[in-house]
Amino acid sequence: KQDSVEGPFLHLEDCIEEGGASCPNKMIGMQEILRTFTTYDYRIDVRSEGEWEEMHSNISLHTPGLAKNPASNYLNILAGKEKSKILVYCKSGGRAFQASQNLLKIRLQ
Repeated sequence: KQDSVEGPFLHLEDCIEEGGASCPNKMIGMQEILRTFTTYDYRIDVRSEGEWEEMHSNISLHTPGLAKNPASNYLNILAGKEKSKILVYCKSGGRAFQASQNLLKIRLQ
């Protein structure tokens, strides 16, 4: 396993149970997000309703419970995006990481 640190974020490998889907290559920091935001097919914002109301991107999909709930609960939003380049983000990275794991469990990368 790789344990190197890039800014405050760790590179991720093998974060889903053995035999399952693999994790994204890495979590990225705010500067990288700002630089590459529009290069993604879809941007999934997993912040709370309150955070969303304060400020959000009009080109993002809002799925506030995706970090805690199975991704299968969001198939109405996620359907057809299986082969897309997706950015999952939140305020500090924790919820985005959990939501990414949930997406990988249904083979959405």
